[in-house]
Amino acid sequence: MRKYVLLLIFLVLMGLLAFIGTIWREGPQQEVPELTAARKREDFEYLAKLVKEVYPLDKALEQDKDLENMDVIGQAFITRAGESADNAEFLRLFYEYMTFLGQAGHAQVVFDEPYNPMLAFFYNIDKQAYRSRDYWLNMAAGVEMYVHSKADIHYEQGKYVLAQDYQARETLFPQGSIIERINGLDVEDYVKSLQTRLHLVWDAALHRVYLQTLLSADPGNGAWMIEAVRPDGMMAKGDFLVYKGYAAPYRNEQPDSNVIPVELDDQTGYIRIFSFADMYKEQDRLVIQDFMKKSGGKYSKLIIDLRRNGGGDDDYWADNLLKPLLKAPVDYEQSASVKKSFGERFGLRFRLYKQFVSSTLTNKDRYDVTEVKKEQLPGVDSADWDTYTVTKYWQPEDSFLFDGKVYVLADGDSFSAADNFTAAVRKLGLGTVAGTNTAGGACVYMEPYRYALPNSGIIFKLETDLNSNAEGRINEIYGTAPDVLMDESRYPTAYPESYEPEVLKNEEWIRKVMLGL
Repeated sequence: MRKYVLLLIFLVLMGLLAFIGTIWREGPQQEVPELTAARKREDFEYLAKLVKEVYPLDKALEQDKDLENMDVIGQAFITRAGESADNAEFLRLFYEYMTFLGQAGHAQVVFDEPYNPMLAFFYNIDKQAYRSRDYWLNMAAGVEMYVHSKADIHYEQGKYVLAQDYQARETLFPQGSIIERINGLDVEDYVKSLQTRLHLVWDAALHRVYLQTLLSADPGNGAWMIEAVRPDGMMAKGDFLVYKGYAAPYRNEQPDSNVIPVELDDQTGYIRIFSFADMYKEQDRLVIQDFMKKSGGKYSKLIIDLRRNGGGDDDYWADNLLKPLLKAPVDYEQSASVKKSFGERFGLRFRLYKQFVSSTLTNKDRYDVTEVKKEQLPGVDSADWDTYTVTKYWQPEDSFLFDGKVYVLADGDSFSAADNFTAAVRKLGLGTVAGTNTAGGACVYMEPYRYALPNSGIIFKLETDLNSNAEGRINEIYGTAPDVLMDESRYPTAYPESYEPEVLKNEEWIRKVMLGL
């Protein structure tokens, strides 16, 4: 009898394991049939409705960044989606929609996250969407979103200036020429016409948007028609040829290490960090700790360079930089608002997500959160928004042998977690932030949530919370302002040519820090 009971238990367990395995497995990747016009429109109608319900910056893009009305943009995309010729054109349109939403905060297609049944439940994403991931990823590889010109154009004081001579067929554009018109449009109008195709940066000093790379949207005819004022005051007009692919307005770096520590002199230590991604956290901690230990406490200045740091995870900078710099425990408060309709949309799924997902920003163990308090803040309409104050408690840990001054270098490419660290340094008075306004994107209560279009299955993430900087302005647009402004209305800003000590000491911003600003 006992033998049969054990056999029954064994069979039940095997059946349970098989059932769990079936649920857990993503299953084979699948092709997506060509979508009908109706199904394409349905996907974009879903997205437009979703934006109204959960995206916190729909009004801010129009009111603070002076871009197109969100309802108008949404309706235009719905129409264009229905008219798109095939799935590839549909995907390109979706990228454009994400570009517009990404004008403030996070908005990206997600191709690199495997199926997890628990997360899929919390996000309310069907398994089928994960099975179409490779199809859209392979198609995305063939979608050319950007082009470039070989002209070296910089943004300076609201103008686009040739940094070097450029020969446009028979016409020479000398260095210092100022571009006034592109394809028949005034430069400012041309820039705004690209708000669904390129990321527009907010110039906080001049209260206008600008392009870091002016010529990177394909004009469709092989060249941009450029009209510029030469240094001698004469007009120059000519074609700037189009070349395929994106070209950054600065030298692309592929460092062997994510963190580069350098002793500039006996008084000054320098740490360059390219990313706060979690994958680098532990190995970087060892490098940084070793560098600071070897200094023997002799540095009177420590420069932490976060220029072009695109962010990552807050616990990277909290554990690797902030706690070792602290001299005493601190409570750190940040507030963020989330649309009430977000909570209404996800209900129990969202409450379970906050309870059981370790990566959520209010996780007590990972992010040292001591309290999450729902409250009413001045100027926030409680009828439409839920506002949360998140309190973290940090105490000194693995303290550096250092008792000098900290300087953080940040620029318009310092985003997300890099922005959040910069804001913490300012708020806690840990050091001096020097540079320009960051790109914003700090997340406080909620990291970007995941969604999927119902018919195509494309998975994407959107900004969820709305938070303000120290000046009370929307962080996702204005970023964090520096204590000391190094460059005003200029891009690209100063940056090291290499990481040799003598080169670094002569770099513009670092030299100013070493001279006391």
